[in-house]
Amino acid sequence: MSRYRRRRLLAAVAVLLVAGGVAIAAATLAGGNGGRQSQSGPIGSNGAGGGTGPKAGPELAARASRRVPRLTATHGDGPVFEVRGTRVERIVPPSGKGRVALTFDDGPGPYTPQVLAELRSLHVRATFFVIGHNVAQLPGIVRALRAAGMDVGNHSWSHPNLTKLSLAKQRAQMRRTQDVLEATIGQRPRFFRPPMWAWNRTTARVVAEQGMVGVLFSVDTRDWSRPGVTAIVRQALTARDGQIIALHDAGGDREQTVQALPLIVKGLRARGLEPVTLDELFGKAPS
Repeated sequence: MSRYRRRRLLAAVAVLLVAGGVAIAAATLAGGNGGRQSQSGPIGSNGAGGGTGPKAGPELAARASRRVPRLTATHGDGPVFEVRGTRVERIVPPSGKGRVALTFDDGPGPYTPQVLAELRSLHVRATFFVIGHNVAQLPGIVRALRAAGMDVGNHSWSHPNLTKLSLAKQRAQMRRTQDVLEATIGQRPRFFRPPMWAWNRTTARVVAEQGMVGVLFSVDTRDWSRPGVTAIVRQALTARDGQIIALHDAGGDREQTVQALPLIVKGLRARGLEPVTLDELFGKAPS
């Protein structure tokens, strides 16, 4: 085992011990995640601040559920979507000057503790979009994310292509994950990211019904395809003010992502961009 790998594994164990005990650490490092770690892309794709300070946020929790009519139009091209009246509005986060958001999908999984350890050492806070089924299996890792000041978002229960599901089934995917996250971290998350970034107006309607905000991305690092550390870093560093960078902490072998993180953060800061959570990128609750 390389020195680099050994250091990452030791850091992962330390995080898990804080979160919930030796049993969780052992299960995680053994690769327990329902067998999903063997995939190379985002689950189902078919190839398709930091931890040393006080606890943080999320300041933005889901609003109360509400009735939303059938939506008739979509306007804009921003990486965030909300419902206003009968339209889906795609907007740009309002507090993006000098900031970008690092986001991670498909966890929690075997590499999540290593990603968290890197973020803590870099004094960076990020947003993790978690799958409800994984949360139910590894709740201690999700609590560790929250204890370190990371935002936690909803990424559905089982990572299906939502555009192929009915209104009722999309509701079930989101509600079930909201329920397990409330039981795990004491809060129903404000942000939802559709699996494989596939969504339609029905998705937007359900997101709004649950009091959430939909989140897509500005920069796809394609780390899910394991293109190499250099390629991941190069793509991440194309980000500009207010943009949202998509990465993955689970769903496959994420060693390249772990190795890329310090280079991404250093490169962003050299360009005057500070990595923040989605809460910080919004600055305040959207209107």
